[in-house]
Amino acid sequence: MPNPANKGVSLNTNNEAMPIDDVAVRVLTDEPSSSLGQTVVSPAAQAMLARLNLQPSFLLGWHKMSEGDAIDLLGQKVLQQPLPECCPIVTSYDTELGPVEVVTELFNDAGLNRIRTRMLLPGERQ
Repeated sequence: MPNPANKGVSLNTNNEAMPIDDVAVRVLTDEPSSSLGQTVVSPAAQAMLARLNLQPSFLLGWHKMSEGDAIDLLGQKVLQQPLPECCPIVTSYDTELGPVEVVTELFNDAGLNRIRTRMLLPGERQ
């Protein structure tokens, strides 16, 4: 199991800093659960996990398991209008190649309140 980490420097697969504006995201189609809402992963995080031979669903599953109560509360708040201010739920995992963060948050998508979970390197988060 990966260990929770402190925030650190974010590097892409070429060991270069990668601002969030330059990061395209890929919607994941695998599980672990719809309670995590829309699930996306940055290319830098995907590349790091591939080098470690880890599937994104592995860390998403740990995030869901360890933060299930907080994620359930977000699920209740998604029905509120207007969208309430909520702190994102962040889990950071140490890997041999550096930390990877999993962030679950509320967001407004074309007038609909939704939950989104993103997997990225720490410096990619806005």
